[in-house]
Amino acid sequence: MKQETIPVWEKAALTIEEAASYMGVHENLVRALANASKHDLNDFPAFWVGRVIKVARKPLLKWLEDVATSHRDLNRAVAMVENATKMEMRRGRPRKRIISGGV
Repeated sequence: MKQETIPVWEKAALTIEEAASYMGVHENLVRALANASKHDLNDFPAFWVGRVIKVARKPLLKWLEDVATSHRDLNRAVAMVENATKMEMRRGRPRKRIISGGV
């Protein structure tokens, strides 16, 4: 039996990929907005199901309307994405650096 796909405009919750496509932005920006929302830095309508980020579609439409009418700039979220790509994301203790030259 073939599984029917539900159109994005009928879903209650969107994945990161669907939300990014719906908004016309990059997935990393949606992730940054969701993580900022998790730490109460913005009001982006994201929630977690385990380790998976979901975005509520109807509140997303309202959020987009509010962002557009208030002329809010998303530079902070863009800066978060740029910083995350620049930084090395390693877990645990940093590795020792060997300095060549003298002892």
